[in-house]
Order: sequence, then C-alpha cells, then structure tokens
Amino acid sequence: MTRIRQLQRLACLPLLCLWLSQQDALGADRRLTGREIFRQLCVKCHGRNGEGVKGKYDDALHGDWPIEKLTRYIDKSMPDDAPEKCVGQDAAAVARYIYDAFYSREARLRNHPPRVELVRLTNRQYLNAVADLINAFTGSDPALGEERGLRGNYGPRKRRSEGEVKSFERLDRQVNFTFGDTSPDAERLGTGTNEFSVNWRGAVLADESGDYEFILKTPNGARLWINDENTPLIDAGVASGEATEHKAALRLLGGRAYPLRLEYFKAAKDKTVSVALLWKPPHGVAQIIPARRLSPARVTPTLVITTPFPPDDSSVGYERGAAVSKAWDEATTQAAIEVANHVVKQLDRLMEGSRRREEADAVSETSGKVRLLTSVATNRTAKVEAFCEEFAATAFRRPLTPEQKRVFVSAHAAVPVSRIGRREAR
Repeated sequence: MTRIRQLQRLACLPLLCLWLSQQDALGADRRLTGREIFRQLCVKCHGRNGEGVKGKYDDALHGDWPIEKLTRYIDKSMPDDAPEKCVGQDAAAVARYIYDAFYSREARLRNHPPRVELVRLTNRQYLNAVADLINAFTGSDPALGEERGLRGNYGPRKRRSEGEVKSFERLDRQVNFTFGDTSPDAERLGTGTNEFSVNWRGAVLADESGDYEFILKTPNGARLWINDENTPLIDAGVASGEATEHKAALRLLGGRAYPLRLEYFKAAKDKTVSVALLWKPPHGVAQIIPARRLSPARVTPTLVITTPFPPDDSSVGYERGAAVSKAWDEATTQAAIEVANHVVKQLDRLMEGSRRREEADAVSETSGKVRLLTSVATNRTAKVEAFCEEFAATAFRRPLTPEQKRVFVSAHAAVPVSRIGRREAR
C-alpha cells in the first residue's frame, strides 16, 4: 500500500513541472505597468510622486500637455541618460500613469484639493444687509423720479385769519438764500421784517458710505432732521440774530436716499434773513449740497449701524472678509445689540409692515373662523411671535425649519412682551 502511494506521487511530478514552466513563460511575456516603469527608470530624477529631486530635476511634473504630446516626448528623450529604455508601448504606459497620477490639472486638484476657509461679509456688506433687513418691514419707497431739489412750503409764521394766509410751495434746487431785510416773496409774504417760515422736505442722496458733516448757516431759527423723523440732527431754534454756523455729523450708506426736513423761521426782531445748507462728504470738502443730491420725494428712514468695525483686509486691492477675527466677532455682537434695541424701540411700526401678519389677518377675516386670541395681551404675544418668525426668515432668506423656529422663536416666546415697544400709559 505504501509503495502504491509513492508511485502516485512520482506520477504527479511531470504535471507540476509543466505547470511551473507555463507560469514562467507567462511572467516573461507580461509587460510592466506604467507605474512600475516609472518607479524603475524615473524616480531617481523626478521623485516617487513627481515632486522633483533637488540637484536632478527640481521642478514638479506638472503641466498642460495632452497625453499624445507627453508620450512622444518620453519616447524620444526619457530617461535622460538612456532614452532607448522607454519607447513605444512602454513610453505610452508611463505617459498615461504620469498624466493620471500627478501631471494633469485634474490630478493636481485631486491630490491637493483647494483649502476651504470660512469667510465673512465685508463691513460694507454687513451694514447694507442690516439696512435691507429692517427696510423689508418699513415698506418700499417709490422711485425718486427725475426732479431734483427740495420742496419748500413758504408761509407766515403766525396765522392771523384765513384771508391773510398766503402760503405757497415751490421746488428749490438748493438751500442757499440771502433775502437781506425782506422776505422770499414780497407779494405773498409781505416786506420788511414780517415773520415767516419755510419748511423744506425731501431726501438727501449719499453717494458713498461714511461720516457726513452737515452744516447749517443762518442768523435765524432753524431745525434740521435727517434720517430721523423725531429727533433733529441740528436744533437751532433759538436765533442769535448773527450769522451762526451749526454742525453735526451723521453716518450714511452710499447709494441710498435719506429723509430730510428743514424748518426755518424768521422772527420779527431779526434784521437779516439768510439760510444755507451745506455738507462735507467723506473725503470731500464743505459745500452747498448740490441739487443732484437732493430729491423732493418722500422716503422712509434707514437703519445705519454706528458700531465701529475693524478694517477689512484690502491687501489684494479690494475689500474682502478674509477672516473672522476676535475684534470682528465682538463688533458684530455689539451691532446685533444695536439692531435689537432698534427693533424693540420700533416694534409696533415694524409689525405694522409685517407681511405675514397682514396675510394672517386676511385669512382670518375671510374664513369666518372665530379668533382664539381674544385678550389684548395674548393677541400681542401672538403678533410678536409671528413677527419674530418672519424677521428671522427674512434674515436667513428662506423659511425657518421646525428646529430653527424652536431655537429662534418658540424658545423665547415665554418672555413677557406686553410692554415691548409700547409706550407707558400717561
């Protein structure tokens, strides 16, 4: 039995030798891949990944040649010391490997993807974004039109009787008048030292962002409102009788129109009558506000953030939000507080402009359903919550997700709002 097994093993030896000889023949016929040829012939000069070798070939193997041109070059010239070693199909295989591995633009992007960095709004973009956000709730202004100047309403300062009132309106291209010891219109307002007043209204157009200095020159009484309907920028209501110059600075955003109102009045004791409205724009000189920067159109105020911001990066020739620094983060935090204070102060007015609240009211009225919110306090809470949701959605420029609504609106709904934005009862 043992002898039979030995004979069977010896019978398998010829088959094993035949199989090994076939494998050797197949191995001899197999061509090296482009990667293998590159590692054998090219690494010493170009590096393992085509990064270059100092003293041999310093530059990395990057370029824009097509594969066909790369193949022809390798076939004729590479490697430098023995170009005959890589020709024909070998040259084509090496060219394909180099092109796909690190030579082509696609390969370079794959091996070294662009670095993703956080960027922020520039200061200019931030200020305009906040202004647009608030303006979305104050209503859109009509087009300014082609008329330039301010519309002035002239009339007696004191009304004695209906028959004596001779007020009139006219469009003044600038405010720069010297009437001497008479009035702007002797026929309608009389002559001499009669009392009269002028109320100019319209808008001032800022051509660039920055701090504007407004200058009011008059020996008479005057008040100037700009971008604020309640608090005058210059209050010179008490006249001194001598030419006096009043100044005040205000930050404006370029490319926008701001409401302007100028009240001017002459008292009986005033001997001379003159008034001039000037400004000193950023990077400019003091001058009479030109007619092209005045419009008789009525516009709404614009929120202009006054929080100082660190300067933007301008190293490449233009402003860019290159990094979120600690100073910029602190500035935006303070600006957010400034915006919040403005919203609270103007809450009732902003809610009046809330499109969502108006649509909800319209649906409620037309559906015939009975309102569930009956008490004043509960109704106000619902309105404030609806406004906050629309405000956040407008800021994000998309509807809020349920999670965002929970975080930005619902989580704060428990805060009492009965006194937010409401004037105390007198």
